[in-house]
Order: sequence, then C-alpha cells, then structure tokens
Amino acid sequence: MDINNNPTDLSLKLLTYIDLDEREKGQILMAVQKIDNWDSWYEIASFNKILPICYYSLKELNIQHHLPADIWLKLENEANFIRNKNQLRNEEAAFFLEEFRKNNIKTALLKGVAFGEIVYKNPYYKRMNDIDILIKKEDIVIIYNIYDSLGYFYIGERISGSKVNSDRVSHLSPPFVSRNYDCVIGTQWGIKTPLSPYKINYKALWERTNKTQFMGGDILVLSPEDNLLHLCLHLGYFKISLRDMMDFYNLLRAFQDQFNWNRFFQIVEESRTHNPVYFGLKLFQYICPIAEVEIFLDRIKDKVGTFYKNAIAWKTRSMDVFLHMHSDHIQTIEKAISTFDSTSYFPEKWVYFRKLWGCILCPPNTEIVRMSALYSPSWIQFVSARLTIPFKILRVIAEEVGWTLLFLLTIKTFVALILSLAKYPFVSRNQSDTEAFAKKLRIPMDKLVELKEQFQ
Repeated sequence: MDINNNPTDLSLKLLTYIDLDEREKGQILMAVQKIDNWDSWYEIASFNKILPICYYSLKELNIQHHLPADIWLKLENEANFIRNKNQLRNEEAAFFLEEFRKNNIKTALLKGVAFGEIVYKNPYYKRMNDIDILIKKEDIVIIYNIYDSLGYFYIGERISGSKVNSDRVSHLSPPFVSRNYDCVIGTQWGIKTPLSPYKINYKALWERTNKTQFMGGDILVLSPEDNLLHLCLHLGYFKISLRDMMDFYNLLRAFQDQFNWNRFFQIVEESRTHNPVYFGLKLFQYICPIAEVEIFLDRIKDKVGTFYKNAIAWKTRSMDVFLHMHSDHIQTIEKAISTFDSTSYFPEKWVYFRKLWGCILCPPNTEIVRMSALYSPSWIQFVSARLTIPFKILRVIAEEVGWTLLFLLTIKTFVALILSLAKYPFVSRNQSDTEAFAKKLRIPMDKLVELKEQFQ
C-alpha cells in the first residue's frame, strides 16, 4: 500500500517532521482520525524508536485526544522516561564541559545532543545513550585528566594497552562514565576511523564550526554541511529506521535557507564519500522528498557503486519493508569483539569467541529477515538470506576498515584464542576477567553489563 494511502504510515512519517506546514498538519489530522489499529501504530513507532517525537508533535498539534487513552498514557510515560534520562545526562555533562572551558579546550557537540539544540530545539526528542563530543587530539591527555579528576571511569577498549596507546590508531577514546552512571561520554577527535577509505579535512571542518548554547554555556557545533556528512558516515547499512532518517531531513528543513550545496559537493569530493552520502540521502528521500537533494544526487550518482544503488532500490520497494528492516546486529557484533578483546582467560574467551562468530555466521532468524530487508518472506527467500547474510555482514565491516585489515583482524581472533589456550594450564583464577574489571572499577557486575549493553 502506498504510504500516502495508509494512515498509520503517513502519520508516523509526518509526526517526525519539524516545522510542519498547514498541509502537513492537515494530513496528520486526517490520518490520525482514520487509524483503526492503535496497538499496531504504537508497535511500529516503538520499533522505529520515534515515540518521543511523536508525543511532542501530537501535543504541539493538540490532537492527542484522538488517541485511545491507554495508548496516549504509554506514549506519555515513555516520553517522560526519556526526558528524565536525557536531562540527567545533560546536567552531568555541564560539569565536565565547564572544566573544558576553564582549560580552553575547543569542543563541538555531535549527533543527537547537538541536533536537540540546533534542529529540534528539544533535547528530549529521542533517546540518546551518550553524549558525543569532538575535540582536538592534542587536548586528549588534558581531557583524560579532567575525567579522572571528576571520578569518571572508562569501559572497554578495542585496542590492547592503555587508553592513551589506543589513541594512535583510532578516532575516539574508550567510553567514559560518570560515577552516578547518568552520563556516558563518547570523546572523539575524528568523525570516522582513520582505517576507513574516507579522508576528512579536519582543519577545514573546525573552521566551519558554529557557536551555540548548551546547558548555559557556549559550545561549538558542526556546520550544516559537515553535520549532514557525519550523518551519512554513521548511517549503518542495516541500521535504518525512521529515527535514523528523521535527523537527515529535519537538518535540511531547519537549515534549508543556509545549506550550501556547492560547499557540500566539494566536501564530498574531497573526502571521497560519494557512496555513503548517496546511500543516506537517497534513503531519506523515500520518506521526505526534497528537491535540492535530488539535484545533488544527480551530481554524484556516476561515482556511486552498484552495491549501494541496488541496496537502495531493494530497501525502498515498499513502506512495510522500510518500517520493519531496522537492525542493530552490527552493534551486537561490535560489542562481541570488544568483550572478546577484554579478557585473556581461556574459558571466558572461548565463550565470547563462539558468540562473536555465531553473530557473524548464524544471526538470529529475526535479524536475518531485517538485515535482508524482507517482510513476510517465503521459505526460499529466507533460505537465500540465511546463506548470503554472513557475506553481507563481512562486506559492511570491510567498508569500514578495508578488506586487508578485516582479514588481519579475523586472523587475530584465532591467534588470540590459541594463545589464551596455551596459557590456560598455567593460570589460576577464582573470578572472570569481567568480574575482576568490575571490582577494579568499584561498580556492581550487573551495572557493568548494563553499561556495556547500552553503548552503540
């Protein structure tokens, strides 16, 4: 069914828009009055992680009375829960950001927290697991000292060794956590791993930053063009939902009169990001068509690979597919890699090794369906997806780090397991590495597991 003829689909997409015009407001009202299955509406909104913005949009339009009382209550409870979580995180963030200002550390807000300020004018528009900031690499030691002085602790590292040593091959630090657990900080000196094929001009990026206010203090944000690039670079191949898409089109709706498409074209050319930019922009056009975007896509389409063009056609073949294909499975694999790297004790490492490769070679059936962008698949489609999805997963990872490094990292997991086995007869343990780490951090084991689960 076409999205414009389906009141559930139409209302959900329009409720994620900012700066609604009169026509769009009228469409929402008509769609809401026609919905006959509000449980299904709520389930789809929840799966696409857009409950908060739907709540605020319905309230702003003053049409919440059209919803059944039980649905509105659930919506309100979820929005209030996220409001509380986001507020506690932002209040804690104010402490370390003030210390940054005292030390003249240049800082830019990234992603959701930044968009809450400059696009949505609402810091509660969606759930955010952490606050991401961009800093300059030369400031990282001072920043670590500030975190230490505030009692923050860090969890997990992709690279063995100290957090300082891991800086040399990465674009971000381990996640730091406040002692009250309210704030998780993603500290970045880059917007993409240096292992990727994309080349970011950070000198120019910093020169294009703009000033804004956050929690009563001055802070920087990326230019609209760099924010759009950042969104494209961080849109997962499988991690596609209305929550992910709405930041794209709302950024452009908010800055439609200021967005410099020629500058954006130059940024894309210089960074060689034609594939992810085309992929991200073409996907959101399915939900919110913008004329300027289509003109831009025509300018870069000849430099875009067939893999991405075919993927877009497949993922946008129906709204049912689009609203049900979101998958966080790549994040599950990333967490499995991090957990595998965090222990050297063989019994524990073996468990994590099997989990890691199980995630790659044999994902759960529900994730296979979502990652393959299927909806009510036949058994033939499912079997085909089951056989091909491991290759798609590896390809997506290789797009991030390159095939050579992916091969080396694969070998590394087997070598690490063999070395762990060789040391096992000579190691005496009465607790796992994870338990020892929790004890070292002076936090409960269940809280450590919870924190690791929320990282994205």
